[in-house]
Amino acid sequence: MKILKVEPNGIPQFTTNGFDWKNIDGVNKEDISLMLDLCINHDVILEEYCATEIKNPAQKIIFTNIYNKFKDFIEDKASFKDQVDSLYKDALAKYK
Repeated sequence: MKILKVEPNGIPQFTTNGFDWKNIDGVNKEDISLMLDLCINHDVILEEYCATEIKNPAQKIIFTNIYNKFKDFIEDKASFKDQVDSLYKDALAKYK
């Protein structure tokens, strides 16, 4: 599933459900949280892009920062899940 893309006309977009795409400059913290949930629960693909494709400087900054953060998270997702599991291991065992 893709959550980020750059349209042929140079407009970067995001999705929180895989279907409805919105311009990146309209992203808010709830959208980022929903995209993070998608990254945790699904196989998310981040396609490489060329920064020169994005014409609007503000959109380029927003898209690049979000892209890099999600790329790092996806690459370390297994490690993140292991850390969460070990952190709550004792609590889960206690209340089973």
